[in-house]
Amino acid sequence: MDQLTVPPHNIEAEQSVLGGLMLKGEAWDSVAALLQMEDFYRRDHRLIYKAISVLHERGDAVDAVTVGELLERNGVQEQIGGAAYLTQLAMNTPGVANITAYAEIVRDRAQLRNVIKIADQIASGAYAGNDAQELIGTATKDLLALQVSDQRHDVTMREAVKTAYQEIESASKLPDGELPGVATGLIKFDEYLGGMHAQDLLVIGARPSMGKTAFMTQIGVNAASKGAAVGIITAEQGAAQIATRMIAQTGRVSLHDMRTGKLAENQWPRITTGMNEIVDLPIRLWDRPAPDITEVFAQAREWKRTTGLKLLLVDYLQLLTAKGQQTRAYEVGAVARGLKQIGRELDCAVVALAQLKRTVDDKGPKYTPVLSDLRDSGEVEQEADQIAFLIRREVIQSDPPYKPGIAELLIRKNRHGPLAYCEFSWLGFCIRFEELAPEPYQQDISQ
Repeated sequence: MDQLTVPPHNIEAEQSVLGGLMLKGEAWDSVAALLQMEDFYRRDHRLIYKAISVLHERGDAVDAVTVGELLERNGVQEQIGGAAYLTQLAMNTPGVANITAYAEIVRDRAQLRNVIKIADQIASGAYAGNDAQELIGTATKDLLALQVSDQRHDVTMREAVKTAYQEIESASKLPDGELPGVATGLIKFDEYLGGMHAQDLLVIGARPSMGKTAFMTQIGVNAASKGAAVGIITAEQGAAQIATRMIAQTGRVSLHDMRTGKLAENQWPRITTGMNEIVDLPIRLWDRPAPDITEVFAQAREWKRTTGLKLLLVDYLQLLTAKGQQTRAYEVGAVARGLKQIGRELDCAVVALAQLKRTVDDKGPKYTPVLSDLRDSGEVEQEADQIAFLIRREVIQSDPPYKPGIAELLIRKNRHGPLAYCEFSWLGFCIRFEELAPEPYQQDISQ
């Protein structure tokens, strides 16, 4: 007969926590920051911890007598072994000074039980023939939630100020031309953003055919060429299509000629140059149509572990899904929150492309988008740290051309700096953005 498997737990640690709380009430805050009632394995211990919690909320004294009285009033004192067991807990506590260590043991065992529970749910769903990808997505989300809940969030003001000063000092010591964040390679854009910073979510919004994907691939290549590990979630185009675009940009070769095969002899050396420039760059691509945000999170975590991910690029936000959301607006909002969470947890910059509402097309060639023009969800406006809009007016008004060969980038939200307007040259044949010569026109729109 197989031995009965008992879930992970440590009764002595649970007893020491409860006994310590009844001996030293001021230890409550440090323990409460680590433990919840459900973290205790034994039911009687959960009842005792709940009683201690209630007494603290009231501001009452906490000891074996007051806890026993509250449990008796609630009719559950006998379920915990009576007053004698409470007195035993208080008397047999090995040391109140170590109560935080005991609480960490209790929490660790509870986390192991939660992992087992998730694994059991996966096994049950698999045996029942549930959708494999949905099972994986749900399990990933649940496991990530466990890890996030286990992280330390309590930071003293001294610690926060010290970290802030170190970041300020580090930025001040950078050589001229170097940025504290990951550079896009577009000088004026980088000046306003200071590069793409870890934990920030930058959203680039545009209507179709404005060059969103080209913008993304160009900044990805530039970041990787400076040594930053880049991950690309390509939900709209295949990985080979993305690579073709990069070759066109870096080799300055006509994308149309490459796609149709109508290449002149002198174009092949430029194709070779473009390939050589990107082939060994630290860029990983995840080619998956309509991925769920939990799957994106899992892939980003894997890249962080294996490559040291610094920049995550998403093409594009509205093509990602989030299971369990009632409406499309809520779903897009959940995706935006998930991307922001990826940046914070993995300490990387996140750039997500986004579609604008179709009504933007009806507002004329001189119209400049505003935040509410982002399609499907107002939550994108809230979650993003920076939002910029990409416009090529010659696409909107081609007869006669309106600023031909010019791309405009409007920074409409910037939590850490000014709003701004930049212009760049658009080389349509090789889908590349470049600095204007002479110096590009700039206009501050922060007022």
